[in-house]
Amino acid sequence: TDWISIQRWVNKNTDTSAKFMVPPQESGFRIFSSRPIVGDIKDGAVVIYNIEFAKKWNHIIKYTYNYKQLSEEDFVLLKKKYSYDLLLLRNDQKMNFEKIYENATYTVYKM
Repeated sequence: TDWISIQRWVNKNTDTSAKFMVPPQESGFRIFSSRPIVGDIKDGAVVIYNIEFAKKWNHIIKYTYNYKQLSEEDFVLLKKKYSYDLLLLRNDQKMNFEKIYENATYTVYKM
């Protein structure tokens, strides 16, 4: 799939320490990319074990839940808040950031 394909490209073509902002409703980016992410919806499963992580995860989801409606300005503000290096978006959500790769469904932008 394009989801796995973009992860494999990331794995082969980005620094292992590069942190990604990914669509939070599309879980599993870490599987084939082997890269850190700001967070996704599945990370919420571990909130039952740690109250501090639960607060952090809730904060991330609060600010990224409407990911498809976020603007360039929103992503810049989120970068300041979460210190990520690369942004992953679906191709129908165009941004004026530096595009470093795209497949049929996803685009990777440098922040």
